[in-house]
Amino acid sequence: QEKVATLVQALNERPGLQLNVPAVFNRAADEPTLREAGLQARVVAARKAELAAKKKPVDAVTFASVGAEPEVYQRLLTAIYRQEYGKDAPLPEPPPEATDPAARITLLEDGLRQRVQVTDAEFFALAKARAEGVQTALLTGTGIDPGRVFLTAPAEGKADESGVVMEMALQ
Repeated sequence: QEKVATLVQALNERPGLQLNVPAVFNRAADEPTLREAGLQARVVAARKAELAAKKKPVDAVTFASVGAEPEVYQRLLTAIYRQEYGKDAPLPEPPPEATDPAARITLLEDGLRQRVQVTDAEFFALAKARAEGVQTALLTGTGIDPGRVFLTAPAEGKADESGVVMEMALQ
C-alpha cells in the first residue's frame, strides 16, 4: 500500500508521467498457489457433481463449505485420488506414530497437488489479475486518468522472499 501511495503521489505531482504496470508471474513462486487452486477446484467440482446427481442445489458449494465437513472432504479426496492414481492404488498411510486424524487428509492433499498440471494460461491469468489489482488500487479514488496507467503483457519475472517482484516503470 505504501508503494502504491508513492506512485499515486508521483503521478499526481507530474501529470505528464505514465506508468507501466507489469503483468508478472514467477513459476517457482506461483506454482504452489496455482496447484492449490487446482486441487480446490477439483474438490468443489466433485462435490457439485455428487449433489447434482442427487438433484440437490449446488450454487452454495465452495471449498470452505466442503472443508467444513471433514468426512465429506476426506471421501472426496479419496475418490479424486483413486481417479488420479488408479482405483487399486494404495492410499497414502500416515506413519503409525501419527495421532492427528487429519494426517491422512494431508497426505491425500499432498499427493493430489503433485498431480495438478499448471498451464501457461493459468500463469498468464494470475499475472494479469495481479497487475489489474495494482491498476485498480492506483486508479480508485485517486483522480488519476486511466489513460496514464498501462498493463504490460504477461511475462515471467523475479521473486524474492516476499513474493513476485513487480518493477513499475514511470515514463
